[in-house]
Amino acid sequence: MNKSIKNTIFAGLIVLTLYLIASIFQLPIWSDIFASICSLLAAVVIFYLIFTSDAPNFNPNFVLIGLSVLSWAAADILWAIYEIVLHQDPNSVPIISYLYFGTNIFLLLSTILFCFYKFQKWDIIQLLVDSIFITVVVIWLLWILLFDKQYN
Repeated sequence: MNKSIKNTIFAGLIVLTLYLIASIFQLPIWSDIFASICSLLAAVVIFYLIFTSDAPNFNPNFVLIGLSVLSWAAADILWAIYEIVLHQDPNSVPIISYLYFGTNIFLLLSTILFCFYKFQKWDIIQLLVDSIFITVVVIWLLWILLFDKQYN
């Protein structure tokens, strides 16, 4: 690991510690600032590792995960700007909601892409057995929790 990534990780740990302290002492302004910095540093580390990796195969899943973290960081930064600088309610700003929602979209796309590539390698019989078993267990659990009078 080179010196710049070690310095970034060290800075991230310091900012994370400051964020935890601000959260414990319930300092919302500092919590917003440090949360934004933590998110941005996480995105920087992810993209740095993606583009400097010596792996022979490029995996687009990591880019989608990096985009999800970057989307969250952008939303956090805008949230802090609207709340601290502009003194407006960030909940009323649609772009912030879209950026937070973008995190879920990128993670969903990454999951779909992962499943698409992995399901091609799986044995179809094993996939069917696993799917049926998980479905039966989930239905059984829901039945017990919602409809069985013995547990109510």
